[in-house]
Amino acid sequence: GLSGGSHELYLRHVLAPLIADGSWEACVVNARGCAQTKITSGVLYNARATWDVRQAVKWLRKTFPNRPLFGIGFSLGANILANYLGEEGEACQLKAAVLCANPWNLDASSLALQRTYLGLNAYSKVMGQNMRRLFEEHVEEISKNPRIDVEEVRRVTYLHEFDRAVQCASWGYPTEGAYYRDASSIDSLFAIRIPFFTVQAEDDPIATIDALPFQEFSQTPYGVMLTTSWGGHLGWFELGGGRWFVKPVCRPII
Repeated sequence: GLSGGSHELYLRHVLAPLIADGSWEACVVNARGCAQTKITSGVLYNARATWDVRQAVKWLRKTFPNRPLFGIGFSLGANILANYLGEEGEACQLKAAVLCANPWNLDASSLALQRTYLGLNAYSKVMGQNMRRLFEEHVEEISKNPRIDVEEVRRVTYLHEFDRAVQCASWGYPTEGAYYRDASSIDSLFAIRIPFFTVQAEDDPIATIDALPFQEFSQTPYGVMLTTSWGGHLGWFELGGGRWFVKPVCRPII
């Protein structure tokens, strides 16, 4: 997820039943700079950056040549994974994949957040603050990038402002809208050639219903999309502290 890592509870809720009896092993890809990792260049990850996932899969395939490999992504990580699956196509080394709360159309999701007071001043503001905090953790390295205006980044409030100041400057996009359209995974869906399953909540304020690819899923024989009326963004909380989405994600494979 955006600025998340291997410590996130939503991820651990899914991995726990898979590895409980020792029949599965898990490897988590932390995005560059997240989960207290260090970066050695002037760039962070972005929503279009599939290279770290690709490198991890190549390493896993080389290290475990006889094991079937499966992928699961959450939120922005699901968008990155979907883009990776589409880029790999027939050559994909994963046997199947699961995408949880994928925003799919990042431009539509961003505009939806900006349209409401709650979306802008709760969700977008919090995500913007999280990314600015991540930026500050690595400002010494990132400031070496001559395209980054550090003081401009420090003035941002919302996520789209952060993307304008950092992602557009880093990767040469003229606007954040251009970045979102290029990084969206909705069209990558058509190039995926392995079975994949996605879980979405229709009340998700971030992976908004306006961005869900209902028509696209009707045109692919490889994917199934499950939507729920409620669930929020990677919530689906149950009494007792569990999360309902773990059941449909894990049941087909354990």
